[in-house]
Amino acid sequence: MQTIQDNLTKHYPLTTRDLNDYGYCPRIPYWIHVRKAKLANTKKMQLGKQYHQTYVSRAKPNSKTQSDIYLSHKDLNLSGIIDLIEILSDEILLHEVKFTRKPTRIPPNHYLQLLGQAVLVEYCFGKKVKRAVITYPRGQNLPVFLPSLKEQVLSPILRTIREIIHHEQLLPPTSTSQKCPDCEFFKVCRRA
Repeated sequence: MQTIQDNLTKHYPLTTRDLNDYGYCPRIPYWIHVRKAKLANTKKMQLGKQYHQTYVSRAKPNSKTQSDIYLSHKDLNLSGIIDLIEILSDEILLHEVKFTRKPTRIPPNHYLQLLGQAVLVEYCFGKKVKRAVITYPRGQNLPVFLPSLKEQVLSPILRTIREIIHHEQLLPPTSTSQKCPDCEFFKVCRRA
């Protein structure tokens, strides 16, 4: 017998971008998946895409390095594009490129996205992802250590995002109102 949760997983595919969005503000999945609001293409987003393309194009794919790879996890109904991976002897090192100022510690949205990407890499490559590196402009790197039980950390978050979509819930906005002006949905949301 199929559970409600299995049904939500089956009917609502998610991406690692959805994890990032939810970590930034729990309202974003509503705007994207329920209201189908169009993203505002901001100047910052355009510069970020250019920076990302330049960074990834410099990475030379070989037997130990792969860039811009699409991966999916059938059981979790989760997919994403991984910026860069390094295949080491006993693990895979995950790289994520961000076009923002380097924070003193990893923001929750970046961490959730990395967890999702790590689950995808482990599922598709069969090797552990214990570490990741987020690269910021000017070559600044932020090393991140990832837990071994990634799926258990992600499962309740994936369930929450799917419930937002299924029940068409507009959750309260992020508690950090300074994020709002940079959000692609600022004009439609307005923290109302």
